[in-house]
Amino acid sequence: MSLNRTALRLAVIEALRPFGEVMKTNAAEKHWPTAAQDNIADSLIEPWPATDPRARLPFIGVFTDEAHIHNHGAAQDVTFPDQGLHRCILAIEIIVPQTSSGPAGPVLQFVAETNAAAEMFIETIEGQIFQALSAARLDGALRHALITVDKVESQTWRDPDSNLKMSARRIEMECRIPELVWPEPGAIGLARLPRPLRDVANDLPVNSPGRLMAAGVATILDGLPQPPPLEDIRTTIVLSRDGESPASEGIDFTASNSFGD
Repeated sequence: MSLNRTALRLAVIEALRPFGEVMKTNAAEKHWPTAAQDNIADSLIEPWPATDPRARLPFIGVFTDEAHIHNHGAAQDVTFPDQGLHRCILAIEIIVPQTSSGPAGPVLQFVAETNAAAEMFIETIEGQIFQALSAARLDGALRHALITVDKVESQTWRDPDSNLKMSARRIEMECRIPELVWPEPGAIGLARLPRPLRDVANDLPVNSPGRLMAAGVATILDGLPQPPPLEDIRTTIVLSRDGESPASEGIDFTASNSFGD
């Protein structure tokens, strides 16, 4: 698993914050998929300083959480190719900052007790997120990194002390994602990446943060030896009864299926 989750996050980030919109210099020409505009981060939730105009915008964080591989039918080992169903939790957290009254005047709070306006804003953003992801699954990079969404749960945030509902929401999507398929030895650059990360990276705009991150992963992999696929690994055991007896001939597994060797 692992890098298929990276592919999923990078594709979702591109769907919610298209690099083409980021690069436009005229703010009036930018058309963002959600009300959070470009206030979207990969695996991070951190408020902007109160003096930054972005501090008043909604914030979206994209995460991949628990992951597991299920046995596929009569599979003998889920780590072998095509023998397991890969699943993970895609979590999208939405935060709507609010302004409250303080002794010295209005105070901007990154997360505060919710109200009708904040709930409406959060629910609107939820709808925008699903609309953007649906479009990206048709012709965006997300079509490479996501097979199915089997369950969606929208969870509220509550203050741990008062149990008050906060102006934030966590959307959890149980996703089936492609398994990793490594390239043939000798590949370089982005071609060194396993699929689906390679397909996602090739679909991302040049110089976009996602593509640069994928290129960084490829650079790391370029310096590592590439192991053969698991199904090509054979084990030969040579046994001897004592120090004087000749060793038995090795067992040749090349003509048999390696699963279960």
